[in-house]
Amino acid sequence: MVRNALIILTLTLAVLSTAQGQVYKKCDADGRCTYTDKPLEGAETVNVDAAPATEFAKTAPVTTPQEPAKVVDPLAEVTATVAITSPEQKEAIRANNGEFKVRWQADVQGLQGRPIYQLYLDTQPIYRGPLTEVTLRDVARGERRLQVRVYAPDDTELARTDITVVYVQRASILAPRPPAAGGGNG
Repeated sequence: MVRNALIILTLTLAVLSTAQGQVYKKCDADGRCTYTDKPLEGAETVNVDAAPATEFAKTAPVTTPQEPAKVVDPLAEVTATVAITSPEQKEAIRANNGEFKVRWQADVQGLQGRPIYQLYLDTQPIYRGPLTEVTLRDVARGERRLQVRVYAPDDTELARTDITVVYVQRASILAPRPPAAGGGNG
């Protein structure tokens, strides 16, 4: 049994050494054979078939774990607020020519570049640019709705105001101004 174990061990070493180089066999007078990877005097060269590779013998390539690529959102740290400061909510605007100013105040932090403001009158965009005060002209009389939106340079909306309702009052040639109190003739 010990002899069989030695033979198996010797053959295993011989097979493993084929990956390294040549295998040599030398037998003594008693018939014991020695296998080695070093040439010995009187040793013969042995051709050994490589052992079949098994799934356990296959080695996977060694990879170092890499951190996943981080997607940086340039707007992640941006904060923005905006509010219309003039005219006030439900203000009656006396504008015989339909002209009045709209002002807003914005606080934009962490934005690369300048914010872009867009003013809407009755859901229609009527101004787009960097200013925070715009004069509207020839606005029709009646109830009007104003809103300002703040955009980043890439057109991402950052903030918007609540809708401000105003009442534009204009003089009409169909409804002339009433006479002043006290008569005035005479």
